[in-house]
Amino acid sequence: MRALRAKSFIIILLLICVVSSAFSCSSPCAHSEVTSTVIPPTCDSEGYTLNKCNECSEEFVTDTLPALGHTATSSIVPPDCENDGYTQNVCTVCAFTYTSDPVPALGHPLSIEQTVPSCESGGFTHAKCTVCDYECVYDITEPTGHTPKATTTHVVSCKQPEGYTVYECTCGFSYTGDYKLYTDIYKGAFVENTTVLTKGVDTSRWSHVQNADGTYAPLDWEAVKEAGYDFALLRAGYIGVKDPVFEEDYIAARAAGLKLGVYFYTYADTVEEAREEAEYCLTLLEGKYFEYPVYFDIEDTNLEKLDKDTLTSICIEFISILQENGYYTSLYCNNNWLKNLLHTSQMTTLFDVWYARYPSLSGVVNEATWNTERYGKQMAMWQFSKTGIIEGITEADGTPMYFDLNYCYKDYPTIIKELGLNGLDKAPSE
Repeated sequence: MRALRAKSFIIILLLICVVSSAFSCSSPCAHSEVTSTVIPPTCDSEGYTLNKCNECSEEFVTDTLPALGHTATSSIVPPDCENDGYTQNVCTVCAFTYTSDPVPALGHPLSIEQTVPSCESGGFTHAKCTVCDYECVYDITEPTGHTPKATTTHVVSCKQPEGYTVYECTCGFSYTGDYKLYTDIYKGAFVENTTVLTKGVDTSRWSHVQNADGTYAPLDWEAVKEAGYDFALLRAGYIGVKDPVFEEDYIAARAAGLKLGVYFYTYADTVEEAREEAEYCLTLLEGKYFEYPVYFDIEDTNLEKLDKDTLTSICIEFISILQENGYYTSLYCNNNWLKNLLHTSQMTTLFDVWYARYPSLSGVVNEATWNTERYGKQMAMWQFSKTGIIEGITEADGTPMYFDLNYCYKDYPTIIKELGLNGLDKAPSE
């Protein structure tokens, strides 16, 4: 029974196979009728034959051929200063272009030219390529500006009412500056102030006791200071002669705390001699400083025979030379000289005047009051006595020694310091 069932199963399977075959394609296409198209290879694509069956329209590829590759012509593009070099390749078949063999840019071979800054123009470095048109400017600096030095100084004086300095730079640029007017320094003989600002003495070898051997005993400057005197006007000398006590008094009076001025006694009867005296006076003042003016002392009776023009010119010549050399220089004279022998208006306009006029011709005079009705307007320095005495200072015989005494109505120490005259710029600090 089991054998029969197995045999029946096999038969059923065979029947299923027969039925299935009846419903499929009777047979596969043999592609007997095929249309073929040959696609040739190109530079970068394969070639092949494209076949299409005319019965079933199926397409298939046969006879594949490798791509031919580019057949290129090459040209070399050399590098320049800024651009890389390379080989330019162009396919002769498809015109495909590509580069190869790169070469880096050469950079600019530069020619360097430096321009240094000047007073008015800036400096810079100019670089220019020796191959191409490239150029550039760098390291730019500002102009240095002018560094002028004083070449010529015209010092203000009574002969030159306008002073100035010419400054010249090494580049040739020049200008004029530091203008000063004579009236900025010298205001004339008269002052508005009537209050005594300081009190002083004027001295020379006649203010010292002469020893038997011809030398001069020192003056007790401490006693002068203790007596209430603020300044001393020392005689420097006269033509060719230094006052024998000038150096000693300069040192000792300073040590005692007095401020100093100086005067030079003139014998000049010509302008030329006045010039010689001025040059000699400058040698006596060298290395010293003075808070009060340098005075030109004109009073010698031998000069009274000269006319006003000559005497006035002598004063102007001496004083102008001292002024041109940096000294505040003024005139000393008495009333007769100022009013009768000199051109009064010219003297009182051009100079400060140390005015000698005594209220009394006899007796001891240690104090005085300016008499406006008799003397006129106040002057800056007044020598009011030649018979003043200072306690403790005597002649060799013990009698009082007489001194010239002075009142000052002008603040000379401040004025002269501010103007930078009389060597005060080199004076040691207090």
